[in-house]
Amino acid sequence: MYDGRRGAGRGGGEPMVIEEATGIEYRQARPDDITAVMRAQSLGFGGSTAEADLQKWAGQTPILPEWRLCAFDRGEPVAQVGVVPTRMYWNGREIASAGVTDVFTIPTHRRRGVLRELMTRAYAQMHEAGQAIAALEASMAAIYQRFGWAVVCPVVWHDFDPRHLRFVDDIPTPGRVRLVRREDARPVVEPAYRRFAAPRTVAFARGDHEWRRAFRFMSDVPWLVAVYEEDGEALGYLVYHVEEHGEQRPPPSQRISVSELVWNTPAAHRALVNYLAGHDLVDSVRLYGLPADDPLFQQVQEPRWLNTRVADGALARIVDVELALAGRGYEGVGRLTLGVEDAYAPWNSGTWELTVDGGAEVRRTDAEPQLRVTPRVLALLLAGTMPASALARGGLIDCADPAVLALADALFRTAYAPVCLDHWM
Repeated sequence: MYDGRRGAGRGGGEPMVIEEATGIEYRQARPDDITAVMRAQSLGFGGSTAEADLQKWAGQTPILPEWRLCAFDRGEPVAQVGVVPTRMYWNGREIASAGVTDVFTIPTHRRRGVLRELMTRAYAQMHEAGQAIAALEASMAAIYQRFGWAVVCPVVWHDFDPRHLRFVDDIPTPGRVRLVRREDARPVVEPAYRRFAAPRTVAFARGDHEWRRAFRFMSDVPWLVAVYEEDGEALGYLVYHVEEHGEQRPPPSQRISVSELVWNTPAAHRALVNYLAGHDLVDSVRLYGLPADDPLFQQVQEPRWLNTRVADGALARIVDVELALAGRGYEGVGRLTLGVEDAYAPWNSGTWELTVDGGAEVRRTDAEPQLRVTPRVLALLLAGTMPASALARGGLIDCADPAVLALADALFRTAYAPVCLDHWM
């Protein structure tokens, strides 16, 4: 049985510095680099470069210098991949992972292979640290899919006028909804989040960093937290804010934006949606980032009035095939061999035998693989985004044996659609 342990990584020593013949230096940021990194980051994302803003962001950023793998040209930062150590639920089991964030290249250094080199080095560092999977939320998925990332969490967005909200069936809601100061919210809602996230896939097992970002402590927007309780137990909650549309017109003229809807019972879901609908000055409720199996679309009398769309949510990258296979929870039993070719993480290349019978055992093998997959398709398969049979029908898996595809479907089935509520990545 593979126990999932790896070395602890480089730790707190002097960041590794490697000089390239191109003149680009790749290394971890240091504390005295942060203001310059903030300036480059603003250039990369098209934001403000005003000195006051840069100083503010440098003082507030929760991304530590040692989490920033940067490229420097003549001492000036020109690109970055932020790698935050975290843990992820992987079909009911916790696994060491990385949240990738604040990825940028300034305009003068694009199309020169700098990001490709940074990403390759980041994979190596994650592998050394024992981080099996990485996740991010992208401004453009196309940037990352070429590096083996996959959109593993398609998400549902609703934008509806609460005055039109009607349900087909009644669901009793015996509890109450109350507002909690966001400074006091974590101990109230953390058990509800853990109950919601733990059986799922791709959701983060949140620590201090993730909870700070979940409540938007860096934001000037007044984010609010509403909790649904029964007998003093939090069974669900919302993180949201209310704002004016920004145009002069008679009320209702406000919009509610919900960044997080967590629920553990049908009553919690219904009560929280009704709470949103009870804002009389609101004509637009935006629910975004919902998992594909959220029930609201099936509950309302007129689904078209939800103005639903499906968008790309979190992307994931399998950094260590052995750890990811061994650390995942499984629904079935059986033995399967997978062939992987990974140009950016060569330690993943080869044929892997997965044996599942209660636990998971993973080993390299010289046997002919039953399935051949790219790293991107492997992420879709392991996250439970699509079953193997559907991936094969789309030409994404090289396998023509229905019995093998049925076995893979059974092994990688998940009880819930994948979801990641941490939109800071």
